[in-house]
Amino acid sequence: MWISDGFICYNFTCLSDIFVYDISKQSNTVAGGKSRMVKSDVFLYKGDCNNEKAKWQHWVDKPIFYSPIYDKYRKLYYRIQLGEFRDHFYEESTPYDKKIVLSVFNEKLEMISEFRLDKI
Repeated sequence: MWISDGFICYNFTCLSDIFVYDISKQSNTVAGGKSRMVKSDVFLYKGDCNNEKAKWQHWVDKPIFYSPIYDKYRKLYYRIQLGEFRDHFYEESTPYDKKIVLSVFNEKLEMISEFRLDKI
């Protein structure tokens, strides 16, 4: 969660949406943060709750959305997102083998651009 210029914004690592509460209007809105460069689909783990390896693999396989950071000088928001796996060199995949995307949002939290950061 973060506060910027009269707004309380929050998100969840498992959802692409950004939730915004306008303090002055006392209203909620949902800003779309769905990526055009990586898959944003997430679903709940429905397997055996006692199978730690399966739960870990489910978490590793799904996209992760970090909290946007507000740049008050440019009036932009930036967010890192980990998407689907890219080619990796190890037998077991890890979260570090995922595509990394930097999303840029305007003041209304509308996505205006995306950049792949994991390319070498």
